[in-house]
Amino acid sequence: MPLPGKLCIGILEEDNPLKSYFCFKPLLIEENGRYVPFEKHDAYPEDGCIRIVPDKNESSHFKARMRRIGLFAVVDLREHPNENDKIRLNKNYHGDESERNAHIIYSDVVREPAPGMIFSLLPIRPEEAENTLLSDAPDAPSVLLRPEEAVLEGAWSFEPAEGQDAFRLHSDPAPVPVEDLQIFDLPGFHARTLSFAILPPEKVPSVAEPLPGKPSAAPAEPRKEPEPRPVPKRPPEPAAESEPADAKPWISHSELFASAAAASRDSAQQRALAGQTGLNPRRSRSLMEIIDDKWKRSRLEQLGHPVPEIATASPVQSPVEKAIAALRNAWAARDQRGALADAMVQLEGAEIAMDARRAALRESAVNAQLNELEAQRLKMLSDLEELKRSSSSVREALKQEIRRDEAEAFADAVRKTERAQAECIRQEAEANRARAAAESVEDALRAMTDGRFEQRLQEFAVNSRAVELLRRPEKSKPAPPAVTGCSATADELILRVRTCFADAGCTFSHTEAVNLLVCASQSPMLLLSGAPGSGKTTTVRLLARALGIESDRLIVFTPGKEPLTDDERLRALSDGDVPAIALLEDANLIDSGDPTRGLYPGAESGGPLLCATVQDDGHPLSASLLSRAFTLRLSEDAPDSPWPPREVSAPKVYAPVSRESLQRAFAPQPGDLPASVTKRMEALRSDLALLGTRFSRGTLNALWRYCAAAIPLMPLEPSAVLDLALAQRALPAILASAPLDALAALPRVLGDLPRCKALLEQPLPVSL
Repeated sequence: MPLPGKLCIGILEEDNPLKSYFCFKPLLIEENGRYVPFEKHDAYPEDGCIRIVPDKNESSHFKARMRRIGLFAVVDLREHPNENDKIRLNKNYHGDESERNAHIIYSDVVREPAPGMIFSLLPIRPEEAENTLLSDAPDAPSVLLRPEEAVLEGAWSFEPAEGQDAFRLHSDPAPVPVEDLQIFDLPGFHARTLSFAILPPEKVPSVAEPLPGKPSAAPAEPRKEPEPRPVPKRPPEPAAESEPADAKPWISHSELFASAAAASRDSAQQRALAGQTGLNPRRSRSLMEIIDDKWKRSRLEQLGHPVPEIATASPVQSPVEKAIAALRNAWAARDQRGALADAMVQLEGAEIAMDARRAALRESAVNAQLNELEAQRLKMLSDLEELKRSSSSVREALKQEIRRDEAEAFADAVRKTERAQAECIRQEAEANRARAAAESVEDALRAMTDGRFEQRLQEFAVNSRAVELLRRPEKSKPAPPAVTGCSATADELILRVRTCFADAGCTFSHTEAVNLLVCASQSPMLLLSGAPGSGKTTTVRLLARALGIESDRLIVFTPGKEPLTDDERLRALSDGDVPAIALLEDANLIDSGDPTRGLYPGAESGGPLLCATVQDDGHPLSASLLSRAFTLRLSEDAPDSPWPPREVSAPKVYAPVSRESLQRAFAPQPGDLPASVTKRMEALRSDLALLGTRFSRGTLNALWRYCAAAIPLMPLEPSAVLDLALAQRALPAILASAPLDALAALPRVLGDLPRCKALLEQPLPVSL
């Protein structure tokens, strides 16, 4: 259980006044000198509360003290670290409505907070607080004003208003260390929120008021022995009745005088306990039994009921308790202890009874130790079973991981075998062509000897010219080198990207690296915008370097200077299991319509990734182009950036990554998106639909795949990931196609999406 051995602050509730039932709900736990919210409410079913039962010493005033404590209470279990010291299982708990608390706590550890430690917070301004009437009394005796969210004003007190069912506030001149207070807004009973401030335990001398009748936390003074009360002199008696010379002064011949003297030496607490001893039927009984006994007595004392003859004004005391009291009084006289011991030894059977009692005590101690050892053994067996279950689950997880690795290795071997077979077929075709050429040469040589040389020469020339014409496109087409991509995990690719940017002197965060890789793996086209010098082309080249394709599978085009759709290099890079990138620099500086016309279908069907850099002062981009790509807005250097050039390291060379490995590393993770993301997306769709703007199905699918892949990898809240996805995939197309009244309402619709709101102020190349 989490509470034993801890200092806890909680709240009280009298949930059944007819039965005097009180329960305690923990709110705060002390850790390292500060209070933190208590979060393990499931340890105390069913509603996170604990039933309070009266301690054996306060059954008479338990109800009055619980009501005097008020709402807030302190439970100090620092001297009770064991589980069953003060908190135990409730035997009356059966899981029904009669009792909802599975645990009980004894009332002697439930204390009233020290004055000036807890303050209620009221949302009232200081100038309006004086003589303000409150319908309900505040939760704590002292009040602080909090007109704003985190600003506290001085201390206030309250008192009942005369003639009204209300309470009036008054200013309290007592100083309050506001800077040391901890502020909490926590749920209380019945879905009610409690707003209060509390001083940490290190700032107060005592966290709780002492119990009635118990000493406070101050150091105890040496106990002083009471002075002997003077005994009144008795008149001299006749000589015949005088006491003998060897009379014992501790023997009293008057029972009334002896009992009064003994009672005078007892304290008030001992006399109160004496009234609850012996055959008194009220001793060692539960609170419900005492209430039932009082109810029966009230019925017997009604008018007309006779009083039983055995009823007395004082409780009956057993002979054993009388003997124990007399023995203690005699033992207090140190000079008579020897005589008392001799008298006890001479009693018949006393020594045998004492030996038997000592043996029983030793046996009970041994049994207690055996029970403790048995409990420890059972706990160790339970822990061993738990370890066995966990080891079996770990073994099964390792088997699954080995199966996945073996499946990937087998698939890689199959791909290599297929490529080797294709190479063998190509070599056989080359051999067949060489064999046919050799046969043609041999035939020509034979023709020179049989008189058919001129005819064969003409046929050979014609055939050679035809073959040259047929093979010319193949010779001009560059054959890409056969490159095999390697496997890589998401963490390895993220580290590659950050390392490449760091070697180039650019700072690139973990979130930016995940965003770039997710966009590159899920979209066939990326648009990079930003001010001149923000690093658009450098970003694409560093991405290609991190993927290991900068030297062989990165092609740079300048739109308007060379044809793109008929370029043979693009067709050559469409094959293979290694990704390729086609970079279109300054794609919107020439008014040629869609700069990616004819290239997007090839990229969407597995061709090279299209990356286009666009300038803010270039020609506007169409909504159809923006709706098919992720638009990454790069920020330029801050005005206060360092003047010296950044340090540049030698670039690292990485092995090419396979296309399948890249897509698998940043694929959408299984499982539903968080409810907050789904709810915010539905609300945004509804608001945009009212403005006449809707998302296409392709845009919705792209947003879902991005969030499902990026949320597990980014150190951001799910709502921030949704904000980033909308700013890059949906908002640019909306800005290029939405009507003016919808654009005017966008700041209000996007109020809780900071990245989208910031994009509204950027100079994007779209026409409004």
